[in-house]
Amino acid sequence: MDPDQVERIYQESNNYLSEFIKINWIVGFPAYAFGGYTFHIQVLVIVVRYFLSRNIDGAELTQRTALNLAFKLLVLTYTMTHTITLAESTDAAVCSNIPDYDFDPCSKGVSPKLMNRQLKVALKALIERLKESLLQEFEKLIRSKKKSRWGTAFCVIIIFAVVLEDLQTCIHIQADIDKHNPGTVVADDDQVQEACHRMEHEGIDWLIDLFHQSFRTHKKNDGSFDPLSDGFDSRSNPLDLAETILVDGIRTLMDTSSEYIMQKAHCHPGTDIRTFEGLNTSRIVCRFLTSFESDPQEA
Repeated sequence: MDPDQVERIYQESNNYLSEFIKINWIVGFPAYAFGGYTFHIQVLVIVVRYFLSRNIDGAELTQRTALNLAFKLLVLTYTMTHTITLAESTDAAVCSNIPDYDFDPCSKGVSPKLMNRQLKVALKALIERLKESLLQEFEKLIRSKKKSRWGTAFCVIIIFAVVLEDLQTCIHIQADIDKHNPGTVVADDDQVQEACHRMEHEGIDWLIDLFHQSFRTHKKNDGSFDPLSDGFDSRSNPLDLAETILVDGIRTLMDTSSEYIMQKAHCHPGTDIRTFEGLNTSRIVCRFLTSFESDPQEA
Protein backbone atom coordinates (compact mmCIF):
# COMPACT_ATOMS: atom_id res chain seq x y z
CA MET A 1 0.00 0.00 0.00
CA ASP A 2 1.67 3.19 -1.19
CA PRO A 3 1.76 6.47 0.83
CA ASP A 4 -0.84 8.15 -1.39
CA GLN A 5 -3.33 5.36 -0.73
CA VAL A 6 -2.69 5.52 3.00
CA GLU A 7 -3.18 9.30 2.96
CA ARG A 8 -6.46 9.02 1.05
CA ILE A 9 -7.76 6.33 3.40
CA TYR A 10 -6.67 8.40 6.39
CA GLN A 11 -8.55 11.49 5.21
CA GLU A 12 -11.71 9.53 4.38
CA SER A 13 -11.58 7.65 7.68
CA ASN A 14 -10.92 10.84 9.60
CA ASN A 15 -14.01 12.44 8.06
CA TYR A 16 -16.10 9.39 8.91
CA LEU A 17 -14.83 9.30 12.50
CA SER A 18 -15.58 13.00 12.91
CA GLU A 19 -19.20 12.26 12.08
CA PHE A 20 -19.30 9.11 14.21
CA ILE A 21 -18.21 10.76 17.45
CA LYS A 22 -20.94 13.36 17.28
CA ILE A 23 -23.41 13.25 20.14
CA ASN A 24 -25.95 10.88 18.52
CA TRP A 25 -23.32 8.13 18.15
CA ILE A 26 -20.66 8.40 20.82
CA VAL A 27 -23.08 8.43 23.78
CA GLY A 28 -24.02 4.81 23.16
CA PHE A 29 -20.58 3.59 22.14
CA PRO A 30 -19.25 2.43 25.57
CA ALA A 31 -22.22 0.13 26.22
CA TYR A 32 -22.14 -1.19 22.64
CA ALA A 33 -18.40 -1.81 22.58
CA PHE A 34 -17.83 -3.07 26.11
CA GLY A 35 -21.10 -4.71 27.10
CA GLY A 36 -20.58 -7.02 30.04
CA TYR A 37 -17.82 -4.93 31.60
CA THR A 38 -19.82 -2.66 33.91
CA PHE A 39 -16.91 -0.74 35.45
CA HIS A 40 -15.38 -0.13 32.01
CA ILE A 41 -18.66 1.30 30.75
CA GLN A 42 -19.11 3.50 33.81
CA VAL A 43 -15.65 5.05 33.42
CA LEU A 44 -16.12 5.71 29.71
CA VAL A 45 -19.60 7.20 30.19
CA ILE A 46 -18.10 9.75 32.62
CA VAL A 47 -15.37 10.54 30.07
CA VAL A 48 -17.92 10.83 27.25
CA ARG A 49 -19.95 13.35 29.24
CA TYR A 50 -16.85 15.43 29.80
CA PHE A 51 -15.97 15.19 26.10
CA LEU A 52 -19.41 16.45 25.06
CA SER A 53 -19.13 19.41 27.44
CA ARG A 54 -15.79 20.38 25.89
CA ASN A 55 -16.65 19.63 22.26
CA ILE A 56 -18.65 22.81 21.75
CA ASP A 57 -18.07 26.12 20.02
CA GLY A 58 -16.20 28.49 22.29
CA ALA A 59 -14.34 25.77 24.19
CA GLU A 60 -10.54 25.86 24.18
CA LEU A 61 -9.26 24.51 20.85
CA THR A 62 -6.39 22.48 22.32
CA GLN A 63 -8.75 20.59 24.63
CA ARG A 64 -11.32 20.02 21.89
CA THR A 65 -8.66 18.75 19.50
CA ALA A 66 -7.12 16.37 22.04
CA LEU A 67 -10.46 14.89 23.05
CA ASN A 68 -11.60 14.48 19.44
CA LEU A 69 -8.38 12.68 18.53
CA ALA A 70 -8.65 10.48 21.63
CA PHE A 71 -12.16 9.30 20.81
CA LYS A 72 -11.27 8.74 17.17
CA LEU A 73 -8.37 6.57 18.33
CA LEU A 74 -10.67 4.65 20.68
CA VAL A 75 -13.25 3.92 17.97
CA LEU A 76 -10.66 3.02 15.34
CA THR A 77 -8.77 0.69 17.69
CA TYR A 78 -12.02 -1.02 18.65
CA THR A 79 -12.83 -1.44 14.96
CA MET A 80 -9.47 -3.03 14.24
CA THR A 81 -9.37 -5.32 17.25
CA HIS A 82 -13.01 -6.36 17.57
CA THR A 83 -15.13 -6.03 14.47
CA ILE A 84 -13.30 -6.36 11.15
CA THR A 85 -12.88 -9.95 10.01
CA LEU A 86 -13.66 -10.95 6.45
CA ALA A 87 -14.89 -14.45 5.61
CA GLU A 88 -15.56 -16.26 2.33
CA SER A 89 -19.28 -15.50 2.57
CA THR A 90 -18.82 -11.76 3.10
CA ASP A 91 -16.18 -10.74 0.54
CA ALA A 92 -18.68 -9.96 -2.27
CA ALA A 93 -20.84 -7.80 -0.02
CA VAL A 94 -17.80 -5.93 1.31
CA CYS A 95 -16.44 -5.24 -2.17
CA SER A 96 -19.82 -4.04 -3.45
CA ASN A 97 -19.84 -1.34 -0.75
CA ILE A 98 -16.45 0.06 -1.70
CA PRO A 99 -16.87 3.33 -3.67
CA ASP A 100 -15.63 3.12 -7.29
CA TYR A 101 -14.89 -0.58 -6.90
CA ASP A 102 -13.98 -2.14 -10.26
CA PHE A 103 -14.67 -5.85 -10.51
CA ASP A 104 -11.57 -7.85 -11.20
CA PRO A 105 -11.98 -11.54 -12.07
CA CYS A 106 -8.69 -12.18 -10.26
CA SER A 107 -10.28 -11.02 -7.02
CA LYS A 108 -12.06 -14.36 -6.77
CA GLY A 109 -8.70 -15.86 -6.02
CA VAL A 110 -7.82 -13.43 -3.24
CA SER A 111 -8.13 -15.13 0.13
CA PRO A 112 -10.01 -13.47 3.00
CA LYS A 113 -6.85 -13.94 5.09
CA LEU A 114 -4.89 -11.72 2.69
CA MET A 115 -7.70 -9.15 2.63
CA ASN A 116 -7.75 -9.17 6.44
CA ARG A 117 -4.01 -8.64 6.61
CA GLN A 118 -4.09 -5.73 4.17
CA LEU A 119 -7.03 -4.14 5.94
CA LYS A 120 -5.36 -4.44 9.34
CA VAL A 121 -2.15 -2.97 7.89
CA ALA A 122 -4.12 0.04 6.67
CA LEU A 123 -5.88 0.44 10.01
CA LYS A 124 -2.60 0.16 11.89
CA ALA A 125 -1.18 2.99 9.76
CA LEU A 126 -4.23 5.12 10.58
CA ILE A 127 -3.94 4.34 14.29
CA GLU A 128 -0.26 5.32 14.32
CA ARG A 129 -1.14 8.64 12.66
CA LEU A 130 -3.84 9.33 15.23
CA LYS A 131 -1.57 8.35 18.14
CA GLU A 132 1.16 10.68 16.92
CA SER A 133 -1.26 13.58 16.58
CA LEU A 134 -2.82 12.87 19.96
CA LEU A 135 0.55 12.71 21.72
CA GLN A 136 1.45 16.08 20.22
CA GLU A 137 -1.77 17.57 21.61
CA PHE A 138 -1.21 15.84 24.96
CA GLU A 139 2.22 17.44 25.14
CA LYS A 140 0.60 20.85 24.67
CA LEU A 141 -1.82 20.12 27.53
CA ILE A 142 0.96 19.02 29.86
CA ARG A 143 3.59 21.62 29.00
CA SER A 144 1.22 24.51 29.63
CA LYS A 145 0.62 23.28 33.23
CA LYS A 146 -2.71 25.07 33.14
CA LYS A 147 -4.95 23.72 35.87
CA SER A 148 -7.94 24.16 33.58
CA ARG A 149 -6.51 21.40 31.36
CA TRP A 150 -6.32 18.77 34.12
CA GLY A 151 -9.65 17.17 33.19
CA THR A 152 -8.81 16.82 29.51
CA ALA A 153 -5.36 15.37 30.22
CA PHE A 154 -6.96 12.93 32.69
CA CYS A 155 -9.51 11.74 30.10
CA VAL A 156 -6.86 11.35 27.40
CA ILE A 157 -4.89 8.97 29.65
CA ILE A 158 -8.04 6.98 30.45
CA ILE A 159 -8.67 6.50 26.72
CA PHE A 160 -5.03 5.62 26.06
CA ALA A 161 -5.33 2.95 28.78
CA VAL A 162 -8.46 1.47 27.19
CA VAL A 163 -6.80 1.46 23.76
CA LEU A 164 -3.71 -0.27 25.13
CA GLU A 165 -5.81 -2.93 26.87
CA ASP A 166 -7.57 -3.63 23.58
CA LEU A 167 -4.27 -3.94 21.70
CA GLN A 168 -2.82 -6.26 24.31
CA THR A 169 -5.85 -8.52 24.11
CA CYS A 170 -5.65 -8.49 20.31
CA ILE A 171 -1.99 -9.58 20.43
CA HIS A 172 -2.88 -12.54 22.64
CA ILE A 173 -5.82 -13.55 20.44
CA GLN A 174 -3.75 -13.34 17.26
CA ALA A 175 -0.96 -15.42 18.81
CA ASP A 176 -3.52 -18.04 19.84
CA ILE A 177 -5.01 -18.12 16.32
CA ASP A 178 -1.56 -18.51 14.78
CA LYS A 179 -0.91 -21.56 16.94
CA HIS A 180 -3.73 -23.37 15.11
CA ASN A 181 -2.67 -22.34 11.59
CA PRO A 182 -0.10 -24.74 10.09
CA GLY A 183 2.85 -23.00 8.49
CA THR A 184 2.35 -19.76 10.44
CA VAL A 185 5.27 -18.24 12.31
CA VAL A 186 4.07 -18.31 15.91
CA ALA A 187 5.25 -16.07 18.74
CA ASP A 188 5.71 -17.98 21.98
CA ASP A 189 4.11 -16.86 25.25
CA ASP A 190 7.27 -15.13 26.45
CA GLN A 191 7.47 -13.03 23.26
CA VAL A 192 3.80 -12.05 23.55
CA GLN A 193 4.26 -11.11 27.20
CA GLU A 194 7.35 -9.08 26.38
CA ALA A 195 5.52 -7.18 23.60
CA CYS A 196 2.66 -6.30 25.95
CA HIS A 197 5.09 -5.37 28.73
CA ARG A 198 6.96 -2.95 26.45
CA MET A 199 3.73 -1.38 25.19
CA GLU A 200 2.68 -0.75 28.77
CA HIS A 201 5.89 0.34 30.46
CA GLU A 202 7.32 2.34 27.55
CA GLY A 203 3.97 3.91 26.74
CA ILE A 204 1.22 4.44 29.28
CA ASP A 205 3.53 4.46 32.33
CA TRP A 206 5.46 7.33 30.81
CA LEU A 207 2.24 9.29 30.21
CA ILE A 208 1.01 8.69 33.75
CA ASP A 209 4.32 9.82 35.21
CA LEU A 210 4.33 12.92 33.01
CA PHE A 211 0.78 13.74 34.08
CA HIS A 212 1.58 13.53 37.80
CA GLN A 213 4.79 15.51 37.44
CA SER A 214 3.06 18.27 35.50
CA PHE A 215 0.25 18.69 38.03
CA ARG A 216 2.51 17.83 41.00
CA THR A 217 -0.03 15.29 42.24
CA HIS A 218 2.15 13.92 45.01
CA LYS A 219 3.79 17.23 46.03
CA LYS A 220 1.29 18.08 48.74
CA ASN A 221 1.44 21.70 49.89
CA ASP A 222 3.93 22.43 47.12
CA GLY A 223 1.79 23.57 44.21
CA SER A 224 -0.05 20.26 43.97
CA PHE A 225 -3.23 20.19 41.90
CA ASP A 226 -5.22 17.02 42.54
CA PRO A 227 -9.01 17.40 42.46
CA LEU A 228 -9.40 13.71 43.35
CA SER A 229 -7.68 14.09 46.74
CA ASP A 230 -9.75 14.39 49.92
CA GLY A 231 -7.92 17.57 50.91
CA PHE A 232 -8.51 19.38 47.63
CA ASP A 233 -9.54 23.00 48.21
CA SER A 234 -12.09 23.89 45.55
CA ARG A 235 -12.34 27.44 46.85
CA SER A 236 -8.74 28.33 46.03
CA ASN A 237 -8.79 26.09 42.93
CA PRO A 238 -12.29 26.51 41.51
CA LEU A 239 -13.45 23.95 38.94
CA ASP A 240 -15.87 24.70 36.14
CA LEU A 241 -19.09 22.68 35.75
CA ALA A 242 -17.62 20.11 33.36
CA GLU A 243 -14.63 19.46 35.65
CA THR A 244 -16.86 19.27 38.72
CA ILE A 245 -19.08 16.63 37.11
CA LEU A 246 -16.01 14.68 35.95
CA VAL A 247 -14.34 14.74 39.37
CA ASP A 248 -17.54 13.89 41.25
CA GLY A 249 -18.21 10.99 38.88
CA ILE A 250 -14.70 9.53 39.20
CA ARG A 251 -14.64 10.04 42.98
CA THR A 252 -17.97 8.23 43.37
CA LEU A 253 -16.80 5.38 41.16
CA MET A 254 -13.54 5.07 43.09
CA ASP A 255 -15.46 4.95 46.39
CA THR A 256 -18.08 2.43 45.28
CA SER A 257 -15.62 0.22 43.39
CA SER A 258 -12.53 0.58 45.57
CA GLU A 259 -12.06 -3.16 46.13
CA TYR A 260 -12.53 -3.93 42.44
CA ILE A 261 -10.06 -1.19 41.44
CA MET A 262 -7.36 -2.48 43.78
CA GLN A 263 -7.81 -6.07 42.61
CA LYS A 264 -7.65 -5.07 38.95
CA ALA A 265 -4.67 -2.75 39.40
CA HIS A 266 -2.58 -5.56 40.88
CA CYS A 267 -3.82 -8.56 38.91
CA HIS A 268 -1.69 -10.51 36.43
CA PRO A 269 -3.75 -11.64 33.40
CA GLY A 270 -1.36 -14.49 32.53
CA THR A 271 -1.36 -15.99 29.05
CA ASP A 272 -4.54 -18.09 28.95
CA ILE A 273 -6.59 -16.61 26.11
CA ARG A 274 -9.81 -17.89 27.70
CA THR A 275 -9.38 -15.59 30.67
CA PHE A 276 -7.00 -12.88 29.43
CA GLU A 277 -9.55 -10.38 28.07
CA GLY A 278 -11.72 -10.51 31.20
CA LEU A 279 -8.74 -10.05 33.51
CA ASN A 280 -7.03 -7.39 31.38
CA THR A 281 -10.07 -5.18 30.70
CA SER A 282 -9.92 -2.10 33.00
CA ARG A 283 -6.59 -3.26 34.50
CA ILE A 284 -4.51 -0.33 33.20
CA VAL A 285 -7.36 2.11 33.83
CA CYS A 286 -7.39 0.96 37.46
CA ARG A 287 -3.60 1.26 37.67
CA PHE A 288 -3.95 4.90 36.65
CA LEU A 289 -6.67 5.54 39.24
CA THR A 290 -4.63 3.96 42.04
CA SER A 291 -1.60 6.06 41.04
CA PHE A 292 -3.31 9.06 42.68
CA GLU A 293 -3.03 7.36 46.06
CA SER A 294 0.76 7.07 46.04
CA ASP A 295 3.72 8.09 43.95
CA PRO A 296 4.25 5.37 41.29
CA GLN A 297 8.00 5.96 41.45
CA GLU A 298 7.99 4.99 45.12
CA ALA A 299 6.06 1.76 44.53
